[in-house]
Amino acid sequence: VGFANGFLFASGNIMMAAAFLFGGFSIARELEATTETYPYQGGEITVNCANGAYLEPGPPDGWSKCTFNGGDLLVAMFTLQMGAQGLGLVEPAVTAFTKARKVCYEILKLTDRIPDIDCFSEAGLAPANVKGDITFDNVHFAYPSRPDQMVAQGYNLTIAAGQTVALVGA
Repeated sequence: VGFANGFLFASGNIMMAAAFLFGGFSIARELEATTETYPYQGGEITVNCANGAYLEPGPPDGWSKCTFNGGDLLVAMFTLQMGAQGLGLVEPAVTAFTKARKVCYEILKLTDRIPDIDCFSEAGLAPANVKGDITFDNVHFAYPSRPDQMVAQGYNLTIAAGQTVALVGA
């Protein structure tokens, strides 16, 4: 994992360096291609696309602004880098969303299930009157997923009729 992570960062840095070199050479080529000598205040001045705008009283006739400059290069490179990092941060969210969809499907299967016993039906046998004490006597219990861990060992409890009791596990 460490080597792969280092390789990933190294490849990103190498890509950024190559892009800066390419951008720098592109800017240099444009500066060379647009360098011209113009008459200026009784003499001549050499102007390219980058510095012609700074002449007083203004740029010479026929001068045009550069199509690409260092600021544009920095903005483009950092925008690409931030976008790539953003795409890298999307993966955990997509993974979580996929897991949530699977769990949601299982929950919906449970809620859509039709139980064998209809608790709202009046059909069938039912005691006429239920009233009395509830007694747990010497209860031993373990969950099927952890049969070696006993939850209750010889548990005894008596609940009187009408009494409210909550059983809470820790």
